[in-house]
Amino acid sequence: MSTSSRTVAGEQLGRYTLLYKLATGGMAELFLAKTSGIQGFEKIVVLKRILPHLRDNDTFISMFLDEARVAANLEHPNIVNVYDIGKAGDDYFFTMAYLHGEDLTGVLRRAAEVGRGIPMEISLHIVLGVCAGLHYAHEQVGLDGQPLDIVHRDVSTTNVMITFDGGVKLLDFGIAKAATQSKMTQVGVRKGKASYMSPEQCRAEPLDRRSDVFAIGILLWELTTMRGLFRGDNELVVMNMIANRDATPPSAVLPGYPPPLEAIVLKALARDREHRYPTARALAEDLEAFVRQYGMGTSARTLAGLMKDLFGPRPLPWAPGGLLAQAGVTLLPTPEPTSVGTGQSRDPSEPGVPETSVGSVAPSQAMPPPPRSRAPLFAALGALGIAAAAAVAFVVTNRGGDGEAEGDASSPAAAETKAPPAAGADAGAEAVATPARPCPEGMVELPASSLFVGSDSRDPALALAVPSHKAEVGAFCLDAHEVTVAQFRACSDEGECKRAYRDSHWAQSEGRAEAEAFSSLCNDTREGVDDHPVNCVTWAQADAYCRWKGARLPTELEWERAARGGDGRVYPWGDDAPAPERLNACGSECLAWFRRSKVGLDASMFPASDGFVETSAVGSFADGRSPDGIDDLAGNVAEWTADAFAPYPGAPDDGLAAPAGAKVARGASFHSAQALQAEPAFRRALPGDYHPHDVGFRCAADPKAP
Repeated sequence: MSTSSRTVAGEQLGRYTLLYKLATGGMAELFLAKTSGIQGFEKIVVLKRILPHLRDNDTFISMFLDEARVAANLEHPNIVNVYDIGKAGDDYFFTMAYLHGEDLTGVLRRAAEVGRGIPMEISLHIVLGVCAGLHYAHEQVGLDGQPLDIVHRDVSTTNVMITFDGGVKLLDFGIAKAATQSKMTQVGVRKGKASYMSPEQCRAEPLDRRSDVFAIGILLWELTTMRGLFRGDNELVVMNMIANRDATPPSAVLPGYPPPLEAIVLKALARDREHRYPTARALAEDLEAFVRQYGMGTSARTLAGLMKDLFGPRPLPWAPGGLLAQAGVTLLPTPEPTSVGTGQSRDPSEPGVPETSVGSVAPSQAMPPPPRSRAPLFAALGALGIAAAAAVAFVVTNRGGDGEAEGDASSPAAAETKAPPAAGADAGAEAVATPARPCPEGMVELPASSLFVGSDSRDPALALAVPSHKAEVGAFCLDAHEVTVAQFRACSDEGECKRAYRDSHWAQSEGRAEAEAFSSLCNDTREGVDDHPVNCVTWAQADAYCRWKGARLPTELEWERAARGGDGRVYPWGDDAPAPERLNACGSECLAWFRRSKVGLDASMFPASDGFVETSAVGSFADGRSPDGIDDLAGNVAEWTADAFAPYPGAPDDGLAAPAGAKVARGASFHSAQALQAEPAFRRALPGDYHPHDVGFRCAADPKAP
C-alpha cells in the first residue's frame, strides 16, 4: 500500500477525524485519528473500525464490541488503554492509546537485521511485564463483584508491545471475552495463534487463566533460547504437538541453560494445567526470585536504551518530519505528546502512568538456594546471550503454522499501536528510522574488553599458545560467518582477487596421493557449495578480499576475543566438550575418509559423525554459535588472521620455531582431530603463501562512530 493510499485525512467518524490507515485485517481496519474539543483541544488516538462488509454480521459485531468492552475496563501500565466505544452511521469503532514503539516480533526482527543480541535480563524483564498485565486482567471483577474470568487466549510476540521509553504493553483482547461465547466459531475467525495455544485450548476444552500461563511459558522459552518452541507445517500439526508432547527442555537446545530457570519454564509449560503455575503472579514470583538471587535485575530505562540502539531516534507521527508530515497531512495546531518519549496519548484527566514494573515479590519456596558463587551461572548465561543470528531463525519461524498475515487488524499485532510505515514504504514494511549502523552488513559489533588469552597447557597442541596472559582489545566488528565461495568468487569475477586455488598446498601434503586427496576438498573444484566457506586461499588472497570489501582481516586478539566471548569460556559455545552437533570437525565420517584415502590421520575429535566429510554451509551448527551470534569459530575451516606469528612474551624457549614470515591461522577445522584445537587459544603458524584445504577466513572492521 502506498503512502497516498494510506492517507485518509479529512474523513470523519463521529467526533474523530481519520488521518492515516495503519492496517486492514480480516475483521477490522486501523487508523491514526484525531479528536478535537473546546479551546483547541486535540488528541491523537488509534481508531479500530469494523470492516464495511461485516457491519450486518451480528456475530462479528458482538466479537468486536466484546473486545472493546473487555479492554476498556482494563487500566494497567502493562495493558494498552481503550478510551471510547462508538457507532457512527453503520460503522462500529473504538479508540485506544497510540503507543510509540514496536511489537516484540518487530523488535526481534530488527535485532536480527542489525546483528544485535537481546540480553537475557531484558528478556526476563519483558516476560515479567506480560505477567503483571495478565494477572491484573485475570483478577478483574464486574460491578456485581463477581469475577469476569478474563482469559486473553492470544498471548504471543505480535501482541506484546515495547515502547521507546521501555514500556511493556499487552495488546489485543479481541478474543478474550468472546472465549465465553460458544457461537463465536466462524470460518476465518481464529481464537489464538496455533503456536501459542495451550493444550486445553487445542482440544477446545473450557479455559481458565492457566491457559494464558502456558502461553507466557512459551514466550519465556522462546525469548531465552531464541528458537521457536512449537512449529510445524500447518496449524493441525502444531496443535497436535502442543496437545500431545511435553515441551522440550531449554537445555536440550541450549547447553548451559540455568537449571533454576529451566524449572520455572517447564512448570509454566506443564501439559496438565493442574501441574502448572496457578496464576501469572505465581510465575512472576519465581522469575523475580531468580532475577534477584542472580543479580539480573534491569529497568525500563535499560529496555529503552536497547530500543534506541535498535531503532534510533524515530519522530512521532505528528512531529516535524514525522509520517503525517511526509504524507502531506497537516495538523493545526500540532498536538504535544502527553508523555514525552513514549508517544502515548493520554487523556489529560488520567493520572500519570508509572514505569513498567512488576513490583517486588518474595522468593518462592520452590526456588533452589542461590549458588555460593555466581560465576558458573554467569558462564552459563554467557552461552545464552541472545544471539542475533539465532534471532534470525526465530523471527523467520515465529509465525510458522499460524498462517497469520502481517498487519492483520482482526488480531492487531504490531499495527494496532506501532508507528506507521514511512512515506513511500512498501505495504509490508515497517516505519524504521534506521540509524547508521556501526558495523557493515553481515558483521557483529563486539565491545572493547579485557580478557586472558593464550593457554598454560603443556599439551603439544597448544605449544604456540603459551603462556596465558591478560590483554586489552578495542571495539571491533566481525563477520558473523566465514567468507563463502560465492562471496569470494564475486571478488575474483571483478578482477580484484585472484581465484581460489584448486589444489591444497601445505607442509603436511607430501606425496602425490596425499596431495590429490586433500586437493579434492578445495571448494573451487566442487559443485553446489556456494554457501560453504572458501578455502585453498593464501593469506594475501584473504587480505585482498577483505580490503575489496572495505574491511580487513581480524587481529589474533580480536579473533580470540570473539571465540572466548566476554566470559572466558573454554569453547565458543561454552564449557561443554566438543560434540557433533556443535562443530564440523573430524568425527567418524572424517576418520573413514582418511582411511579410504590412505592418508595419515587415525584419530577423531569425537566418536560420532557430524554429518560432513568436507566443509559445511556456513552457520550449519547453531549449537556452536558464540553468545555474540558468530558462527563456526570452531570447526568448518581454520581462519587466517592479520598477524605475523610471534611467540607470546614469556613463552619458553623450547626450540619450537615457526617458518620465516609465517602468518597465524586460528580455530579448528573440519579435519581437526583434537578437542584442544577447538579451544580459542589454538594457534597455527603457516607460511603466507600456503593455501590449505582446511583454512579460510572472515573479515573484520572498525566500528563507525554513531
